[in-house]
Amino acid sequence: MAPPPSAKGSAIATREASTFNDADRLFLRAAATNRMAGAEVAQLGGQKRADAAVAQFSERMTKDHAALGERLAAIARDAGVSAPAALDKERAAMLDELRSASGPDFDRRFWTYQLAEHQKAAQLLSYEIGSGLNPALKGLASEVLPTVMQHLRQIQTYAAAVGTGSQ
Repeated sequence: MAPPPSAKGSAIATREASTFNDADRLFLRAAATNRMAGAEVAQLGGQKRADAAVAQFSERMTKDHAALGERLAAIARDAGVSAPAALDKERAAMLDELRSASGPDFDRRFWTYQLAEHQKAAQLLSYEIGSGLNPALKGLASEVLPTVMQHLRQIQTYAAAVGTGSQ
């Protein structure tokens, strides 16, 4: 006899929580922090940009980060893992720099930030794919990595156009 639906859901959540390793926990924390920072940067990009490309990319980031955030929150909730409530010092400092910039200077800083963060995201996703244990997180990372790589190629083009330096 199959367990009742509520017991089955509880069993799945327990099983999912027990299949988390350190790589999964690191991925969840870092992805949640990236999502929070990305949402704030996208909001600033829509407000402070000089170039329309920043606004367009910010709009895309807002949509992509919202969708990813919902999926990450559901996986974390089902596994009983909490996400960080605040940004780390590095991202908070970058946000402060972006808030103080305007016009073309803002655009250069925006692309520099996006380049660094998307490179880190690609590494993080690859790490989860190779080292994670949780099937839901590994699947999500595998699904999201191609999109992040597409974003990265686009960012590299924009960054080169405004002269942000290395790619």
